[in-house]
Amino acid sequence: MNRLAHIWVIFAAIALVSCDKTTEPAYLHIESVELEVEPDFSQGTNAHGIRDAWVYLNDRLVGIYELPATVPIISEGEQKITILGGVLKNGIQTARITYPFYQQYVTNLDLKPGVTIDFSGSSGATTQKNGHSVPVLRYFETGLVFWNERFEDAGVQFEATAESQANMSITQNPAQVYNHDPANQSTGSGIVVLEGNNRYFEVRSTFSFPQIAPGTEIYLELNYHTACTLQVGVYQDTPFETKVYGKGIRPNNQWSKIYIDLTPEVRGSTNGSSFSIFIEGILDNGQNFGEVFIDNVKLVYPG
Repeated sequence: MNRLAHIWVIFAAIALVSCDKTTEPAYLHIESVELEVEPDFSQGTNAHGIRDAWVYLNDRLVGIYELPATVPIISEGEQKITILGGVLKNGIQTARITYPFYQQYVTNLDLKPGVTIDFSGSSGATTQKNGHSVPVLRYFETGLVFWNERFEDAGVQFEATAESQANMSITQNPAQVYNHDPANQSTGSGIVVLEGNNRYFEVRSTFSFPQIAPGTEIYLELNYHTACTLQVGVYQDTPFETKVYGKGIRPNNQWSKIYIDLTPEVRGSTNGSSFSIFIEGILDNGQNFGEVFIDNVKLVYPG
């Protein structure tokens, strides 16, 4: 059991044992939490980075569990169970949050002391993962705006800036594409190749987005596999165009998912009427070659 889960198990035991005569817990196994999107890809793909399950019993927090997890619950009989999808805000391990644009998962489950169950008896949507029935979340059905780049069409919705020494194109090499699966329309990913004197790139969204209202959160989701550090930010359309640096993305050796909170960068200007997204990167000293792969880019905010 990881330290995070251990802390919350202690909390759950203290909080619940005093108000329930049952002393032997029931166990709820959560192998994973999955995501379902609209089949027309208007919400992008179902690629997600749900790392934690925030578990509630009858609207009381039981704990936050890194997945997969087997959750002890000191209760029995049919009980209301609520699951919220937890992600790493800006990819930071210590910034574990519930993603604000995923609906909560609510169901009733029959809990029995000493017995481990999954979501096989759930009234909510489920799917199978490693032999277990797992809950399926969705985005809120109304009120959200999505801008997507899946790199499946002929054009790319990012263009190189004048300062960039390399362009972003599409690779259809199965060894490079994120979850290459032609049957599910996953045949391309964005790629930037840095080598020789072409060490720096900057691409900018071809679409400008209207300034968001005060109090509105805005996130950029993407899958990435990069040999160099990336920076993500916005260009604010103020009387004089302003480049606002946002969050950094560290190099990695496999595909990862990140949820980037761009709220401070977008709302940092009170004069801007619109903004666009940029992604940039540069080879480190000593690096002579590097590739950057990007996929499933989506900007999500209430509209």
